[in-house]
Amino acid sequence: MIDDRRQFLSIWRMAASPPDATLRGLVASLMKEDFARTHWLWVEGHLRILVELRQVFGNDLDKIMILAVIGQQMLGEPQFQTSRFEQLGNVIPPLSQERLTNIGSIAAATGIPRESVRRKVDELVKAGWVVRGANGHLVVDAQASSDLSPPTLTAIDMLDGLFTQFAGLLAARGWIELHKLPSANAAASFDS
Repeated sequence: MIDDRRQFLSIWRMAASPPDATLRGLVASLMKEDFARTHWLWVEGHLRILVELRQVFGNDLDKIMILAVIGQQMLGEPQFQTSRFEQLGNVIPPLSQERLTNIGSIAAATGIPRESVRRKVDELVKAGWVVRGANGHLVVDAQASSDLSPPTLTAIDMLDGLFTQFAGLLAARGWIELHKLPSANAAASFDS
């Protein structure tokens, strides 16, 4: 379960930020200025999740990509937009027509040959992670959410660590200021 002890922070861009950087461009500017440290943090974080996913998927990067494509289509559905992590594995609702995924669309999105996609989807169906619906459309089964919870939590932890470390590096340069918000006002500030 995700640790719900949060420290809400407001982040303000400072005048000392690189002139060509917007809030979105600050990490890119940081990586250009301090490549060795920031790239090390980035790769270290990603190695953790890649090693774990490699073990779970039996060394098969293609299966990870295929399941990711199917899942991304599902997460674009409006009913998932307000879901918390803990709620996602409970029920897989029907998808709208524009969100349906099939072998051909996965092959086009990933560059994996169509026959390889078909074979790997069959393996994901046998594992109980993908369900083949009407007309060959594919959805991620709730079992995948349950079975893949550990690497998903590792990914969340990795992103949290990267955010924390990058925010600290940006603040140390005076490019942003971090201010802890009183918890009573924290939720309201993120809703506006």
